[in-house]
Amino acid sequence: MTDTLRADLERAQGLYKARQWQEAEALCKAMLARAPGHFPALRLLALGSSEQRRPRAALAYARRALRLRPAAVMMIETEARSLEELGRKAEAEAAWGRAIEKKPDDPRLMFRRAHLLADLRRNAEALALYDRLLAVSPDSFAAELNRGNALRALRRIDDAIASFKRAIALKPDYALAHNNLGNALQALGDYEEAIGCYERAVAADPSYIEAVNNLGNALQALGRYEAAIAAYDRVLERKPDLSATMWNKGTTMLHLGLSREAWQLYEYRLKSDQFDRLPGLNLPLLGERSVDGQKLLVQWEARFGDVIQMLRYLPALQARAAQCWLQVAPPLRALVARSFPEARIVTAGDTGEAEYRIPYTSLPLAMETFSESAIPSSVPYLVADPGLAEQWLQAVPRPRVGLVWRGNPVPAHRSASLDILKPLLALSLPGPGLQWVTLQKGLKPEEREQLAAAGNVLILDDELASFDETAAIVAKLDLVISVDSAVAHLAGALGCPAWIMLKLGADWRWLSARGDTPWYPTLRLFRQQTLGDWHPVVEALCTALPHWLSDLESASP
Repeated sequence: MTDTLRADLERAQGLYKARQWQEAEALCKAMLARAPGHFPALRLLALGSSEQRRPRAALAYARRALRLRPAAVMMIETEARSLEELGRKAEAEAAWGRAIEKKPDDPRLMFRRAHLLADLRRNAEALALYDRLLAVSPDSFAAELNRGNALRALRRIDDAIASFKRAIALKPDYALAHNNLGNALQALGDYEEAIGCYERAVAADPSYIEAVNNLGNALQALGRYEAAIAAYDRVLERKPDLSATMWNKGTTMLHLGLSREAWQLYEYRLKSDQFDRLPGLNLPLLGERSVDGQKLLVQWEARFGDVIQMLRYLPALQARAAQCWLQVAPPLRALVARSFPEARIVTAGDTGEAEYRIPYTSLPLAMETFSESAIPSSVPYLVADPGLAEQWLQAVPRPRVGLVWRGNPVPAHRSASLDILKPLLALSLPGPGLQWVTLQKGLKPEEREQLAAAGNVLILDDELASFDETAAIVAKLDLVISVDSAVAHLAGALGCPAWIMLKLGADWRWLSARGDTPWYPTLRLFRQQTLGDWHPVVEALCTALPHWLSDLESASP
């Protein structure tokens, strides 16, 4: 290096340290014009460009520097950081990996790479790297927190909880750790403990509105609806446009009754992460435009039970809209086609000639269901195949009672175990007793053994290949007993008597604190009083069944 270059470099470094970046940059570029392979000038330009949030320039200078000195760790870091800022996460992760090869015990480098691995959903690799980091730096509360996040993503919830608790032990006022611990506890259905976590998170950081939103979710899950709404309102005071919270508030309001405001807030689900995969299909949402005279696509968006519930609107919608096309998933398609023979049914990717789309659970808002009296509650609105079930039920005497004990695993506590339902199967009743029919899909081997041992159970599983088969069975039963599931909605839509077992803080469509539902007049609701405790519910069912049987026999000709 010549004396002139050395003097210019010292001056450029002084300007850089004095934060006179434009002058430092100009001097470095002048040096490169004279000496294109001047590593110190390239290094300074890369660092300065990175600090100035100019990632493209920083990346270019860092890579020129690395061609001269491939082992320069600081330039590898600059390359990795610039790639991250440009959203090129896979390349950035590889660059952090190269930096770690040069400095294998540097916890800072391991943290950056592990964080990226988690972003790339390579959580097992992220977990292994966090373990390495904590072996070198056991007091890193941030690494312990992120380790818990990786464990939770791997569905190792108990291990995640332990990791979050270690992060809190290292930093007791760690608001993020308290919040994430609450989220993990919610995933297990431990809402009471989760509430305490969120309260501690907010105490540590009063501006932490995400924790307040999560507090509302836990309160909602426990059926404390007014308190949940108050929590959501606290969030919306600070962030009035937070879609997830407006959706949560709308859902909670629906537990307490139907209103325009509740359905309007419920529409914000369509802006949430949970619905970000709902295809746009090059059609605008109908929103609050009138359905009258429109060409509409009713878009599949949710679970089967939701869609079955919303199909009740189809006759009124067809009467008001110019034309309608229905997206219907294959397991439900034959039943819908029979029940609504004039419906234009299309596949998930088809739009017909529609000009607007309306997701199924947006129909109550579009059809102005702002009170219970406005619900189209006439049943049946689904029509079962009258002959389809005979091959299975012809040898099964009456009374026949269908049974479902498992629904969707989310939310927690929705399902019961077959063991808990033993008193029902063993209930001693006059006459031939009850003949049970399983409507549960995906039976476990131990469940099959238990049902076979009962002696009064027709075991169906693989036979129920679609909702058409299930509907045919349900239509031939005298009663269905089910947890909150698609079969519960199916029974209600078919106008069949059904008793529904509901967890504390059940879904909004079952409202709250009542034994009936305005959505399905033939359904009776049996509710938990303590979250997770099904025993009183089963006792109530056992008490009610003899009276039901007596009434059934009295009504028989």
